[in-house]
Amino acid sequence: MEHIEVEVLTEQHNFAVIKLPSRRYPGVVLQGDSLAILVHDLLGVREALERSDIDVAVDGLADVVERLQEVKSSYERALSAHEIKKPYS
Repeated sequence: MEHIEVEVLTEQHNFAVIKLPSRRYPGVVLQGDSLAILVHDLLGVREALERSDIDVAVDGLADVVERLQEVKSSYERALSAHEIKKPYS
């Protein structure tokens, strides 16, 4: 295990935007339980698709996309607050 200092650009909740010293752009760190929930929910979407239960699949996917969009928005706000350009257009 290596100990390094990182810059934390957001308040710490279920995820944090951090900047590693060796990386040009910050990244997002998800709590393990939050990651497990996202994977669980996506597996549910896949199972609904395999059953051809399109309504359940669409609703489940919309929920996961909404949560990930919230993470992305927080990431972009943190970059803007620290005057860091986005690594994408």
